[in-house]
Amino acid sequence: MFDIVLHCCIFVRDISMEYFKNISSYHEGRLIYRRLARLNHPDLGGNSEIMKRINIDFERFKMQFETTSGKFVNIRTGDFVMVNNSLCIVIRVSKDTFTARSNYTNRQATFSSISGICLSNSKFQASPIKENINAG
Repeated sequence: MFDIVLHCCIFVRDISMEYFKNISSYHEGRLIYRRLARLNHPDLGGNSEIMKRINIDFERFKMQFETTSGKFVNIRTGDFVMVNNSLCIVIRVSKDTFTARSNYTNRQATFSSISGICLSNSKFQASPIKENINAG
């Protein structure tokens, strides 16, 4: 039954970022933003168009942390997560990361337990599932 639903719902959100790729902590992203702002702010002799793109990227980056931060603290092997609307099962959990495998493609990736962002490709974002699918 889930295969039918997944075929209809799979899409990739456009969260590609130019300046904040592969960053797994909010603190790290904020430090990078401050450095970029010092170099590119128009009041300090930088380019206003570049600064606009940096600001847009930083807002996207912040939104990722606001929606997922702390939601993977209690994740366990066998739990289900959604990755860009694809159902995945958690197959490994460590202190700062978890690995999930797609039920549809059998591909697997490792995610930050803090942000839910894939460590190898920031376009992939894990989202927790409120209820365990196997329950009941």
